[in-house]
Amino acid sequence: MWGLFQSSFSTPYPFDLSYRVISLFNPSYTAIRCVSPIEMKLKPFEKWIKTFLDAGEEVISYVAIRSDEKRLGYKSSNEDVKVKFPFMEDNIDREKVSQILDDSGLGLPGYYRWRSRSGCTFCFFQQKIEWVRLSREHPEAFERAKKLEKTALDHDSPFTWVQGTTLAELVAPKRAKQIEEDFQKRLEREKKLKAKRLARNPFLNEDTKKLDIEEVYG
Repeated sequence: MWGLFQSSFSTPYPFDLSYRVISLFNPSYTAIRCVSPIEMKLKPFEKWIKTFLDAGEEVISYVAIRSDEKRLGYKSSNEDVKVKFPFMEDNIDREKVSQILDDSGLGLPGYYRWRSRSGCTFCFFQQKIEWVRLSREHPEAFERAKKLEKTALDHDSPFTWVQGTTLAELVAPKRAKQIEEDFQKRLEREKKLKAKRLARNPFLNEDTKKLDIEEVYG
């Protein structure tokens, strides 16, 4: 169903169109466009389900927010749209999601090898190490993000993808090396903390060898 939704409504609302509608203004932590109820996400969804609602049907929207995530999901003002949070209702956290994927034989998607989240390649919630890795894993996507950032700055947008620095500055060899070294230090520190927690409580279900960016940066 999600694939049908994407193929039906993604094309009329591309990022570049939305980008120009709002005067080439980059999103940021303080101006979150990609999760707001506008053309890029909620309006297409609401337009899609309107057909079912007009036919008198009830719509159930399942939101995959884990029980350990401190954020709210989509809630509709229409009483015929029922929003359910199955992971939260069944107390399924990140570890349990990984276990479900492993037990099913699917495992985590390949991109988790170098980043902590799915979604936009130029998501401003990414850590600096993820931007550095994006520049190497998918240089064409990184260059597009750089181009969008430059266009925004040329049109007086005060925001860059990473607060206080441009992407060009971020991947300069010396800076990129510093970011990678900082990540490795954080990784080793988190491994030691995990080992200490296990030593104090051997019943904890933690694997010191499996650490991701989300854990390292909290």
